[in-house]
Amino acid sequence: MIEIAQYSLVTICPIPERMDRVVMGVIARSSKGWDVSFSSDYTKVLALDPNFAFSTLNRIACTLKEVTQNCKNISELRNFMQSMRGIVQIDQFEGRFAFDDEPSYNDQLNRIMTESVNAPPKIIAVHQKRERSQLRANLKKQFASLGVLGQTFEDIHNHKVVARYPIQADQGLFAEFALKNSVMHVTETIDFTLSISAYTAKKYEAQAKCLVLKAATEICGANTKKHVVVAGGKTKNTESALRLLMANAELYQFEDSSDMTRYIDTISKAAHGYPTLN
Repeated sequence: MIEIAQYSLVTICPIPERMDRVVMGVIARSSKGWDVSFSSDYTKVLALDPNFAFSTLNRIACTLKEVTQNCKNISELRNFMQSMRGIVQIDQFEGRFAFDDEPSYNDQLNRIMTESVNAPPKIIAVHQKRERSQLRANLKKQFASLGVLGQTFEDIHNHKVVARYPIQADQGLFAEFALKNSVMHVTETIDFTLSISAYTAKKYEAQAKCLVLKAATEICGANTKKHVVVAGGKTKNTESALRLLMANAELYQFEDSSDMTRYIDTISKAAHGYPTLN
């Protein structure tokens, strides 16, 4: 059975006056509980503070493990750490990954550690952001220009497109976009152009999208219309991920103008109360 884990990055700002921070760990939350993973290489911190002691990292890891026991999710943990105003913070970025057993869970966690934590030492300025796709933002702008973008969850009842609509919030399952006409329309996006999209990452991300789509069908009804907008669908090693997505939803290639015209037309008609057959 495929499950979803949520994760974020643990950052350390050893000298608050300088406002520079480094990524030193990963915090993950799934049905199996919390996981706190820290890098054993603290040279990145030493680049900011030569007097920083390695034992401090151990104390930080232990403290985080204790704090997580009283937090229900990453957002709650982040808020608590911010209220403490300490040198350790949870990054604003929140990601998800799919896993079906302990080995695949560990594989995903190790991949994140390799890509985001154990990368070559690099000081991260406060304003620097992790690489993110612009695909979701692009669709959001198109919905706004059509006048169909909702502002609150309640707008789902007003034939508006609602971003990050809860499908099974307690399981961390949110539709990237949802719209309700006579039936529910659920849209997921996936961007294969990002540099971090290795073969295994693409496969797991596609599985995660399909899990959301499956949950939407179970909760919103068998007639739920499922859409996936894909960027970089013709990049290397995407074939199996695309087959999985096409088996679970209507797929649209972002770079294909006819595909996107068809998708936007479908959503626009549903938002304006016209029945949609596709």
